[in-house]
Amino acid sequence: MGLLAYQVNNNDKYIRTYCHSAKESGKYILLIINMSSKTKTINHSGFGVCTRHYEITAKKLTSKKVLINGIRPKLIKGKLKLSDFPKLPQDNTIKPYSINFWCFVN
Repeated sequence: MGLLAYQVNNNDKYIRTYCHSAKESGKYILLIINMSSKTKTINHSGFGVCTRHYEITAKKLTSKKVLINGIRPKLIKGKLKLSDFPKLPQDNTIKPYSINFWCFVN
């Protein structure tokens, strides 16, 4: 996430949203955290076109193992390649107890 932060409006007490610039000009990253046990739907109009979506989930909140886009991450020499994870469909839903990074281009 880049250095510039933007205001995001949200009226759901179980959803936390943050928006930052990306390292590349004209791109934004929307961080969405669902602290609810229910799937939520997000309206992201006004951000531009969502080009990539990363979803971090676990079986329970205290799990030591997480999944990124449904796959267990494997570090190679201490690094992780996001290109190794499958692309998720853009259906505007956020799974329960998940952390999501949505990438936009304006």
